[in-house]
Amino acid sequence: MVSGTHKQLAGIIVVIIVCVAVIAFAAQPSSGGDIQPGDTLRIGIDPTQPPFAAIINNEFVGFEVDLANAIANELGAAVQFVIVNYDSRYDALINDQVDCVIATLVIDPSKTADVRYSQPYYDDGLLLVSSDQIAGEFDNSLQNQTVAFAYGSEADSVTRRWQVRIEGLERRPYELAEYTLDAIQLGEADAALVDATTFHLYDGSENLYSDAITSVPHSIATPKERPGLANQINDILDQLREDGTLEQLLETWF
Repeated sequence: MVSGTHKQLAGIIVVIIVCVAVIAFAAQPSSGGDIQPGDTLRIGIDPTQPPFAAIINNEFVGFEVDLANAIANELGAAVQFVIVNYDSRYDALINDQVDCVIATLVIDPSKTADVRYSQPYYDDGLLLVSSDQIAGEFDNSLQNQTVAFAYGSEADSVTRRWQVRIEGLERRPYELAEYTLDAIQLGEADAALVDATTFHLYDGSENLYSDAITSVPHSIATPKERPGLANQINDILDQLREDGTLEQLLETWF
């Protein structure tokens, strides 16, 4: 027969064990939505935007596809690509259909209550392109110069503002952005204002000079309630930038 004292000691021991277990559990840091080795990373991707992403022979290919695979590899996770489009990118994230979205996302302040944005992995801002390196003060260098741009593009608006303040600047519109680069080669324009992607994909861009005018950074989006995953992605982007992987991917696709 167990004495009353022994029963009390047994009860105290049980309480202590339970308390220690509770404290130990509470002391463990929250994963915050971390992806663990062996997990599957569900990535929302838009395969209608080559060279960022496309489907060729039933396989996902492109710069963002390779970037997604590199991130998953660093996490030790498998990849599951989930097709999203311009309208469904954020819905897929908010409704837990994907863990992150890598689909030419530009930071949208109106979305920051629901999502977190990573550090940029690509910049598609406007570049001022010319056959000779632009020297001296910017406005002076464009005086009495002809600048080509794609009609109706952001470059159209920017060159309109330039024309107000830069003496003698002539605007020359073209139907497509790549045509503005042709205009430089053909001597029809002194410079062109185009997005970075158009410039990098242009055959002959290595013979042209470019200066960044605006910044349009692309970032990876994760759910607001998963800070751990956001931190993982930022750390990996740092690593991919430092070890040259990101630069290699850019050179492969652009």
